[in-house]
Amino acid sequence: MTPAKHFSGRGILDRDSTLWGGWVILGKNIRFYISGDGGYDEHFKEIGNKYGPFDIALLEGAQYDQRWSWSI
Repeated sequence: MTPAKHFSGRGILDRDSTLWGGWVILGKNIRFYISGDGGYDEHFKEIGNKYGPFDIALLEGAQYDQRWSWSI
């Protein structure tokens, strides 16, 4: 499992109650990465440095808004 940046919790009492992550599959002839659900951050560079280069990468398209300035 690889790290992901994602807000956890939708209610008043469940903040940080779930974990988010992606996956790397390293086969004999292929390297595959799926980011899972989350936003852009430095973890992509760290994952690439540790497990890449990848033959196939599936990245989730996160949403951003001006009101979420901490997430950009």
